[in-house]
Amino acid sequence: MAKAIIQLGYKSYVVSVAEAAKIIETVADAERYETKYHSAPGATTHHIFYGKTGDSLDIKVISDSEYNLFKLAGEPEEN
Repeated sequence: MAKAIIQLGYKSYVVSVAEAAKIIETVADAERYETKYHSAPGATTHHIFYGKTGDSLDIKVISDSEYNLFKLAGEPEEN
């Protein structure tokens, strides 16, 4: 079964194509939440709103053979 690579912000995840569709639908309808720091002491404000888009949400479908090949490579080594 084909898999999908979902990139949400700076992290990527591998899920089934069906799960990827659910994630996209959920995020598309979600409200945004942000905090904003102000220089006055203790003046962090919290905001929930629609409209403005946040981090990009990318999806790439990969075949079973690509998935198996990438899986064989395992976790990348730190240099």
